[in-house]
Amino acid sequence: MDNSFSSSFGKDEFKKLLAKYEEMASGKQPAYFDADQLTEIAEYYASLDDYEKSLDVIEFSLKIHPGTIEIFTLKAHLLIETDHIQEAKEIAYSMPDYEYDVKRLKALLFTKENKIDEAKRMLQRMIEEEEEVDEESYLDAAYVFMDNEYPEEALPWFEKALKLVPGDMTIQQDYAECCFRTNNIERAIVWYNKVLDEDPYSTECWFGLGKSYSMNDDFQKAIEAFDFVLAINPHHTAAILLKAHAYSQIENYTEAAELYLKYTEYNPDEERPYYMAGICYYTNLGSYEEALECFLKATQRKPLLDYFTVDAFQYMAGCYIHKNDHAKALDAIDNAIQLDYKNADLLITKGSIFLRQEEFDSANEIFQEALELDNFENPDSYISIALAYHDNNLFDLALKYLIGLQESYSGHGLSYIYIAYIYLLKNDKDKFKEYFMKAMEQNPNNITQFTNQLSSDQAEIKELILNLKQSIEENY
Repeated sequence: MDNSFSSSFGKDEFKKLLAKYEEMASGKQPAYFDADQLTEIAEYYASLDDYEKSLDVIEFSLKIHPGTIEIFTLKAHLLIETDHIQEAKEIAYSMPDYEYDVKRLKALLFTKENKIDEAKRMLQRMIEEEEEVDEESYLDAAYVFMDNEYPEEALPWFEKALKLVPGDMTIQQDYAECCFRTNNIERAIVWYNKVLDEDPYSTECWFGLGKSYSMNDDFQKAIEAFDFVLAINPHHTAAILLKAHAYSQIENYTEAAELYLKYTEYNPDEERPYYMAGICYYTNLGSYEEALECFLKATQRKPLLDYFTVDAFQYMAGCYIHKNDHAKALDAIDNAIQLDYKNADLLITKGSIFLRQEEFDSANEIFQEALELDNFENPDSYISIALAYHDNNLFDLALKYLIGLQESYSGHGLSYIYIAYIYLLKNDKDKFKEYFMKAMEQNPNNITQFTNQLSSDQAEIKELILNLKQSIEENY
């Protein structure tokens, strides 16, 4: 909430005033306070989010200074902060709105009810009825919108304030943040840099600049900005997290994983950074032991019934599969299925574990269950099952699902090239050529898409397929 007194809270004069009030409140020493003093004390408690004490001060003030507009408006603001909007409205509309603070309060209440046009009219009236309009008046209007998630409405008010005091770095910084929140990223970058030219130690500006560069997909510059944040404040957890995201975007997964885990040192109860680190290790680095540790920690935190938790269990199963610990893999995937029992992909993963255990009947049964979830109408499920059989060198069964898919969904995007690939593995050159040509006729881009999915140990096959594709394209 607005806090015009915050700069005075550390002064000796205020400390003495606060001590005097607390002595009085505890019954030790009677004392008199004027309305301004009590308003300042109430603001102090509000700045600490101690709304109960703040309201106690307000009620005391209203007993000895009834009718004080400042106290009533402060009470209304506190009620808004604690989501007692109706009570705040009753106070606001009990006061005459010729007062500046009352007009601003009413504008704020309009934003809480999404009545933006009414809020704008009230703020315009607030400005017009002022004898002397300075930058603070425009800022009061800007923050009504900025603090209530209407940054696009705040922009013109910030611009009016900047015309009056173009060199004010605080306004420049807030304007930059407003530009960022309205997706005016290039403008935000310009204004953050303006402030940093004058104040190179502004943590908030370096952080805002880093966010802006990230939004612009300029991740290297974002990392550099976050480096400045962390040089000034090594414990800036938001910068650590966003720097991790930036490293992930430029595919430096080792740095990303380390930063995600560094973030957990400050926020050990959050599951998602463990999950993100696990993804880096599992998908991008092939470090399954490290990935498993991360996913275990993610699922041990306060479980959320969202896709992060489900995915963490599924990836955990993958880690155990790589360790050939099929019993633990089944436990992990069963945990995922418990959270999302209508997920065909989870069932297919479970079926693939059964295949590795050579429990073929169980695998087939659960594959059918997966297909039934989508009424046998999801081509991706057919391909996933085929690949599960492929991974276990059961090529004929893989072909069964792929050819069945092609019969049911004639011309399905990747099915021809998958079939060709399986025949290549079976060393059936004639069938390979037959289906490869069908894939080429259908869409040559599907072949490129398929080869991009091949792993590094399949480089030879990838080269063969791409060379054949190129040869056909050159001759036809």
